Parts: sequence; C-alpha cells; structure tokens
Amino acid sequence: MRKKIIYLIGGAALVSLIVVFSWLWATGRIKPFAAGTGGSISLSPSSGTITVGQNLTVSILANSAGQEVTGVDIRYLHYNTSDFELQGQVQKGSLFSNYSTASDTTAGTISISGTISGGEAQKAVSGVLATMTFKALKVSTTQLTFDYDPANPTKTTDTNMVRDDGAGNIGDILEQVTGGTYTLQAAVAAPAPTATPTPTPVSAPAPPGGRMPTPTPTPTPPAQTQPTPEEVTTPTEETPTVSEPTAEETPESGTAQTQTPSQVAQTSPGATTSPTVSPKVSPKISPKTSPKTSPAPTKIGGFSVASGLLLYIGIPVIVTLIIFFIWQKIRKKKNILSKPPEDDEDELI
Repeated sequence: MRKKIIYLIGGAALVSLIVVFSWLWATGRIKPFAAGTGGSISLSPSSGTITVGQNLTVSILANSAGQEVTGVDIRYLHYNTSDFELQGQVQKGSLFSNYSTASDTTAGTISISGTISGGEAQKAVSGVLATMTFKALKVSTTQLTFDYDPANPTKTTDTNMVRDDGAGNIGDILEQVTGGTYTLQAAVAAPAPTATPTPTPVSAPAPPGGRMPTPTPTPTPPAQTQPTPEEVTTPTEETPTVSEPTAEETPESGTAQTQTPSQVAQTSPGATTSPTVSPKVSPKISPKTSPKTSPAPTKIGGFSVASGLLLYIGIPVIVTLIIFFIWQKIRKKKNILSKPPEDDEDELI
C-alpha cells in the first residue's frame, strides 16, 4: 500500500513538470537555445609593428561555429584618431547579401551590419565580414577594440551575432570578441654615406747634395720584322728557232767549202771538221712562245672517267654474279636433301 502511494505521488510530480515546461516553452519564457554558444568575432592581424607613414590593412572575421544566423552587427569598432587615420571606405565582405557601413573619422568609430535578404534562409558563416585600411601617424602603441557586453546577451546596441528560432525568439550567440594591439615605430633613416678620404701624394726625399739622380733609360730592342718571301717565278722554256746559215754564192778559190749543219751530221765520227760560217749570216730567233699543254683528263676519285665507270659498275656486277652462283649451289643441295629416297622395290625393278 505504501509503495502505491509513492508511485502515485512521483507520477503526479512528473506530469506537473511536463505541463509547466510546455507552458513556459509556449509562452516564450524558455528559448530553444542559450545565449553565447560559440560565435566569435576577431581581427586579422590582431597584432603587428607598422612604420609611421605606412598602411595597415585589417580584416574583421566572423564565425558562427556552425550555427545558422540571420546577421552580424559591429557596434562599434574604435580606433585612436591620433594614431590611425582611416583610408578610404570600409570594404564589404561576402558573408551576407545585405551590408551597411558607417565611419566617424572624428570620433574614431566604425559600424558594420551584414544580414540575409528577405526570404533567404539562415546560414552558418565563417570568413571575412569587412576590411579596412589605416595609416600610422605617430610613434605609439595603439588598439582596435569592439563594443561588446557579454553579461547582457539581449543588448542590441553592441556587437552581436543574431539567430532567429522561427517562432519570434531572437538571441545573440556571440561568445568571444578579440580586438588588436599594434606598435607604431619611427621610420629608420638611411645611413649617411661615408666620405672616402683622398690620399695626399708624398714626394720622395731629396738625396744629399740636393740633386736628384737622373734615371738611366732602358734601351728598347728594335722590333724584328719578318722578311717578306720573294715571289718565285717558274721560267717558261722557249725553243729558239735558228735558221741555217747560207754561204755566199761564189766562194773564193783555195777557201774551204762551207758546210751546213746537216753535212756536219753526216760526217764520220772519226773525222774532225770545223764548218766555216760566213760572217754576214745572223741567226733568226722566233718570238717567245709558251708551250701549249693539253688539259688533264677528268678524274673521279683518283681514276679517269673511263676507269672510274668500269670500277663502279664492274665490281657490283661481279659481286652480284658471285652471290647468284653461291645461291644456285645452296639451292641444288637443298633439292637433293629434300628429295625422298627411292624404295628398295623400285631399285629391284
């Protein structure tokens, strides 16, 4: 009996809890998600050293940690106007369809809002929300900071990441916000060029007596010229034509008869004769003529045309005949070996 009473009381309590939870859910007093469930916003780069006069480009990164959101608001990003100067306009990212940006260069604030368009479903985001460029103005250590109140997730005037449950319940899932710290340094001046000292010429000391020795010039040998070879000329043989001397028509009596060179040649070798030539006879020499040489026969590879043709045509013909003769011999041997032997009965017949 006691156990039944305990079971009845426990069952009633459980039913009561279910009814109360359902009522709280239906009235919106309990939301389907808790604020601060992993969304984050940060800067890239979040630190660095910049030389005065140079620019620094910073990107705002948004990450919904896999949860689907309707938009992200940056209210506000603060910078020190004495350290940084905003260059141009804020560049929109590609996470959302709708963007709105505003900047106040006097107060040093930037606001950015990115949302989905009407009728578009919520989506998870991760990437660059916006990009901006600052110019370093002076030597300093400066910061970029966000307005963010983690203790008040329902606050709408600070930085937030919004999600709608579809039942009119809107919550901020932003959990972490990270700003940036930067060092602005002075420009390094280029070192001044170092002057190179010009050496001063030092004169040699004068020898005792005050007179400088006169240098002895070194004789330069004359340039040797190569002798020019003399042109060698080949003498041309000339065949002088000498006319036979003729004696006077009527020789004097008692004077030896003049002989012609042909008569001298017919004289016996044993006899010695001295032909007497008339002093009025003078040999006639024909003009100089160069002997005509017949052109050398045309040669092919060291042979004349005829012998070259015989060599180039005869050798292949001879080689072809030898190969043909050898082939005939081999063919006959193959025919003999391939011929079947005759039967014994045929031999007897």
